[in-house]
Amino acid sequence: MDDVLPILTAYAAYITPAAIALTWSRFSKLPAVQKLMMLTAKTILVVVTSMFLFTVLVDWVCDGDAAKGHYNCAVIPGSVANLSLPIVLLSTVALAALAFVVVVISIAREFASRSKRNEPEG
Repeated sequence: MDDVLPILTAYAAYITPAAIALTWSRFSKLPAVQKLMMLTAKTILVVVTSMFLFTVLVDWVCDGDAAKGHYNCAVIPGSVANLSLPIVLLSTVALAALAFVVVVISIAREFASRSKRNEPEG
């Protein structure tokens, strides 16, 4: 591992949806949306943190890189270390899909709640 700054920058970029979800849960007035956003933020935080810890561990204990393959691994078998790129890619796709679904559900609930409040009684 040559430089820590690019890794920290990438980690911050991956954690940004969790920060947005926490902010949304703070300003939403609907308990269901608050709960959903808090759960989403926690899920993103756990998945991204474990993904980055695995990637950094593989970088530290193995020679090579994720694109060309890892070799001479001290602790982790090479076949497991070579899964770092697919794990990062699949986790990113899964988190993007999760975020999209959660945002659509939350927007629908927020608009439904606002339209109920704005309906004239009568």
